[in-house]
Amino acid sequence: MVMATHKSGGQSARKKVQEALENLARAVLDLEYPEVPESVNVQLPEYFGLEDWAGVDIQGYRWCLFRLNLDSGYLFLSVGYTPVDRKTDNHTVSLVIRDEVEPRHRAGVNSLQYDPQLHRLYSAGRDSIIRIWNCKNMKDPYIQSMEHHTDWVNDIVLCCVFVSVGSILEVDVCVSVISASSDTTVKVWNAHKGFCMSTLRTHKDYVKALAYARDREQVASAGLDRAIFLWDVNTLTALTASNNTVTTSSLNGNKDSIYSLAMNPSGTAIVSGSTEKVLRVWDPRTCAKLMKLKG
Repeated sequence: MVMATHKSGGQSARKKVQEALENLARAVLDLEYPEVPESVNVQLPEYFGLEDWAGVDIQGYRWCLFRLNLDSGYLFLSVGYTPVDRKTDNHTVSLVIRDEVEPRHRAGVNSLQYDPQLHRLYSAGRDSIIRIWNCKNMKDPYIQSMEHHTDWVNDIVLCCVFVSVGSILEVDVCVSVISASSDTTVKVWNAHKGFCMSTLRTHKDYVKALAYARDREQVASAGLDRAIFLWDVNTLTALTASNNTVTTSSLNGNKDSIYSLAMNPSGTAIVSGSTEKVLRVWDPRTCAKLMKLKG
């Protein structure tokens, strides 16, 4: 555990924390078993924004910055991919220290989506980052990173719509990416420019799975809190920072954590898979349970 004193400082938090960690890691980091001193003093600005983060990735290790208590004035740092404390309140913020410009994943990849029109591949990683790749440019495929999650990105879906071109042709255009993360959030991204449009905080635990019904323009999310939430895609993409509330439907009845979802294109049936060795089939329109399949 590394403890840094929280004081006013002239330099940015991002730069000062990064420099401190780099100097610390160069001196003490072992490739297999990192040994970290008990404390290091770092002067920090008086306030961290919720969407701010610093970046450092040293020899494959991800440094997580978490639990900044503004009252006591202490900042806690830890080595690992997952912040130890996921609690969020008025006095606590969670951030991830990572390399912002690294054009490759530094941990496992959990989910992939492909846009056939733009030949773009979206990859979601355990390094908390979604990366976009150009599959037609194999010499330099990396396009950009989509960063705002603070824990594993477990699943992503592409939300596409049919756009008329002329009087006959219809083109399938992907307009947004929706991601599910172990930081308990669902995020909506602009698929073309890669920026985060909104963050949904309805889940109370890791969000593990997503499903998309194209014809109904509806997305379902589920995770370790055993709940399935249904989101209207048009409402999600219209959210702003000042208006970040949506009306959701929920499906309850799973007795254990949910790790997988599937929904038909018309949005008339959704199937959930959990650790209780049972598949449950629902009608998302009425939130009624249709059947239970035991394997």
